[in-house]
Amino acid sequence: MNVYHVSMDTKQRIGQKIKELREMCGKTQTEYSKVFGKSRGAIADMEAGRYLQSVEFILEVAKYHNVTTDSILFGEKKEA
Repeated sequence: MNVYHVSMDTKQRIGQKIKELREMCGKTQTEYSKVFGKSRGAIADMEAGRYLQSVEFILEVAKYHNVTTDSILFGEKKEA
């Protein structure tokens, strides 16, 4: 089994992008947590870069916001 280390900078960048998407749709962390079935604390930790969500969660966020996973992971601004 391969285990990959994700740097804090990467976690923070991805968390910041998800926060931007959440704020663009006008949702609070509590509202967003209900959309995705996560706790508000998990959303807060992820946005702060303390916790990196699963690939499945990133796919759900991309679909919800009609953006590509690349835009979340790498900052590209192309729409899906």
